[in-house]
Amino acid sequence: HKDETSLVDAISCVQHATDDAYLQLMMPLVNAIRRVRRRREPKSAPQCPLITLRPLKEGNKLAAFAQGCFWGPQVEFKETKGVSRCVVGYMGGKLPCPTYQNMKDHFESILIEYDPSVIGYAELLMIWLEMAYPYRKAKKKQYRNAVYYISEDQRAIAEDIVSTVRQQSQDRGQVIQIEVDQLNDFFRAEDHHQCYLVMKEERSILAQQQLVAADALPKGKGE
Repeated sequence: HKDETSLVDAISCVQHATDDAYLQLMMPLVNAIRRVRRRREPKSAPQCPLITLRPLKEGNKLAAFAQGCFWGPQVEFKETKGVSRCVVGYMGGKLPCPTYQNMKDHFESILIEYDPSVIGYAELLMIWLEMAYPYRKAKKKQYRNAVYYISEDQRAIAEDIVSTVRQQSQDRGQVIQIEVDQLNDFFRAEDHHQCYLVMKEERSILAQQQLVAADALPKGKGE
């Protein structure tokens, strides 16, 4: 009933809209129709596909990290020059088919494709270290500070940098929680987790535009 009411309200808004406000007020109508359709469609279990650990573009390489919630790091790396792809997902475990609701023994992680002629693996690792806060244990089981190497070259670089950071931290009386492991499998997270923070901001901007358009509509008597 709530979806049907939203649909009726949206149609009413469009019918009374001016030309300038028409496009802004179409979105509630479209969203309401989509909700009604999804409610009628049979629900299926979510599938998080296993990603092939191979770059999409020849000459590119892959890097993988885990650092708490994966939403923020994805935004940071997607804006990094030389990074052509950044996908959030689950890795670090051995059990198959993890999902956000049931990660099993996996952790929230990111898989990065980058151009090594523009940015190196060590530089990506240093960017990740600036975002990570490895001085305390993760609050949730799904969070972990870890570097997942894909090649022996990456393993050597990761172990060298992490060892240096660990020694510097010990000199200050701190203990860091960073692990270096080999990446075996990476499962792509559900679509609504991809670029989540960017989409959330876009939805907020759209909602503000809709409010401005609604305020610009001519008011009827008694309103």
